[in-house]
Amino acid sequence: MARLGFRNTQTLFYAQYSDKIPILDSDGYETGEYTVGYDNPVLLDANVVDKTSQIAREYFGNDIEYKYVILTDRDCPIKEDTILWIDTDNPLENGGVEYNCLVSAIKKSLNYKVIAVKGVTGNEVQW
Repeated sequence: MARLGFRNTQTLFYAQYSDKIPILDSDGYETGEYTVGYDNPVLLDANVVDKTSQIAREYFGNDIEYKYVILTDRDCPIKEDTILWIDTDNPLENGGVEYNCLVSAIKKSLNYKVIAVKGVTGNEVQW
């Protein structure tokens, strides 16, 4: 699996959850509502496979909703509250691009981290 898992990598971006940010009204006062804040996007080269691949079925089956499976080193900092940009333009250029994936599940093996991600639209955040 080591040779298969990391031979064909592709570039993607991810951003870690940083904090909840209070929403302010027109006068600058907090409304009591919050939005989610993320760090700046970070470049990552990883193997991204479709959910129909055998490795995806072995790790996650059909029990959860996911579109892709990412194979990375075990020390990859992606967590369950991370957002991702897969198969999109660089989010750091031209004013940014909305993220299109959220983490569904993470499994760790002895040498790898396997991350299931689902596709989203409109920057939906689900907790």
